Amino acid sequence: MEWVSRIRPYWLHLRPQAFPVAFVAALTGYALSPARAHGWALLLDLGRLFVLYGVLLWGGTNAFNSGQDGDTGPLNMLPNPPPVPAQLSAFGLAMKLLAVLGASLVSGRLGALFAAAALASWFYSARPRPASRWQRGKDVPGLDMAINAGGFGLGSLLVGYCLTPAPLTPLVWGYGVGFTLAYWGGMPTSQLFQLAPAAPGTAEPNYTSQLGGRRVLHLASIFFAAHAAVLLLLDGPRLAAASAAAQLGWGAWLGLVVFSAGYSWRWARAPFEQPYARMMRLMTAMMGSQLCWTLYAWLSS
Repeated sequence: MEWVSRIRPYWLHLRPQAFPVAFVAALTGYALSPARAHGWALLLDLGRLFVLYGVLLWGGTNAFNSGQDGDTGPLNMLPNPPPVPAQLSAFGLAMKLLAVLGASLVSGRLGALFAAAALASWFYSARPRPASRWQRGKDVPGLDMAINAGGFGLGSLLVGYCLTPAPLTPLVWGYGVGFTLAYWGGMPTSQLFQLAPAAPGTAEPNYTSQLGGRRVLHLASIFFAAHAAVLLLLDGPRLAAASAAAQLGWGAWLGLVVFSAGYSWRWARAPFEQPYARMMRLMTAMMGSQLCWTLYAWLSS
C-alpha cells in the first residue's frame, strides 16, 4: 500500500534493531532499584521503558541524526538505509518531544532526565549554520564519544533507575560510570566500517578516525578491563551473599567481558576486515554481558 511505502523510510531510520539494545541498557538501572514494581505494575514499567526510551527517545535520536547528516551509507544497526525522506530531522525531534512529555507524566525527575538527553543529542547531531563558529558534538573527537558512551552508559542506567521513586545513591552513580567505560570501549567500533583506510584524512573528524582502527581496538580492550575492575570493586561486598542463580549471572557477565576484551585485541590485527560483522559480534557479546549482569542485580536486590 502507498501509505506503507511512505512511512517505511521514517520507521527504518528509527533503527528498530536498536530498540531492544536501548531497552536492555535502561533495564540495568531498573534492576538496581530497590523500589521496582511488581505484578501488572512491573509489566507497565517495562512497557514504559521500551516505548519511551527505546522507541521514542533513542529512535528519535537516530532519525534526527540521519536527517542532519543526510545518511546514505551503512549505519550502525542499519547497514542499508533507505534514502533520507523529507523532514526526517523534524520527525526525529517530534519523537523526542513525545518521549520527554511521556516521561514527565511518570515523574518530574524522569522528565528532566529525558529533556537533558534530548538536548545532548541535539547538540551532538545538529549541524551549525554556515559561518557559525561552534561545532556540533559529533565533530569534536573525544567529546563525541563522551556524549555517546556517557549517554548510553550512565544515562540509560539513570533512566531505568529513575523510573522508580528510589533515591539516587553513590553506588548507582558508580555503576553508571562502570557501564560508561564499557560503552566507551565498544561504541567506537561502530564507526570502523564507515572509515576509508585507503584514503586517510577523508573521514569525518571523530574519536575513531583520529585514533585509527588499531588504537581504538586496543583501547577497547583496556576500557573493557576497566569496566570489569569497577564492577568487581562495587560488587565485591555483596557477591558472596548472592544466590547461586545470581552468581551464575555474574560469572557469565565476567566471562563475556573477558571475551570482548580479547576479541577486540585480536580484531586490532586487521581492523578493516569484515568490520560490520565483527562489530555486530562484539555488540552482541556486550549486550549479552549486560543482560547477565542485570539478571545478577535483579536477583540480588
